[in-house]
Amino acid sequence: MTHKIFVYGTLMRHQMNNWRLQGHLGGAWFHGDARTIDSFRMTADIVPYVSYYKKGSKIVGEVWEVESIVLNELDKLEGHPNFYCRKRAKVQLRAGRKVNAWVYFCDKFEGKWLVEDGNFARYVQWVEHNDRYWDEAHIHRETRHAYKERRAV
Repeated sequence: MTHKIFVYGTLMRHQMNNWRLQGHLGGAWFHGDARTIDSFRMTADIVPYVSYYKKGSKIVGEVWEVESIVLNELDKLEGHPNFYCRKRAKVQLRAGRKVNAWVYFCDKFEGKWLVEDGNFARYVQWVEHNDRYWDEAHIHRETRHAYKERRAV
């Protein structure tokens, strides 16, 4: 059985956990860039947190189709249901098609920074060009370098 999931953070292409979808777990197929139909609030530190209950903007991400074994592994990674909670949401692919997909929401924690446009990839680009963010967020430089090295793989 396969499932559609909408990813908006480190599981997206060119992000540090995408390797989990790109063959290391197997059974995952990229469907396209997408955004949520409804608005949700995204905050972030190194990883993003999207609140199901607080409204903000449409979240930018990707739709993937995954086998059940991959979904189970992603549940473990995301701490479902104790940290992130997987819920259904309607998303629209760039080509215009609307699909129901699983999304990992987190209402138990918020990041320090509000991502107003709901675009984690743009936020990461901003972070990489603003060293002062890392100091303000009290994140060690070793973490920053490890993050950049992981993304380069």
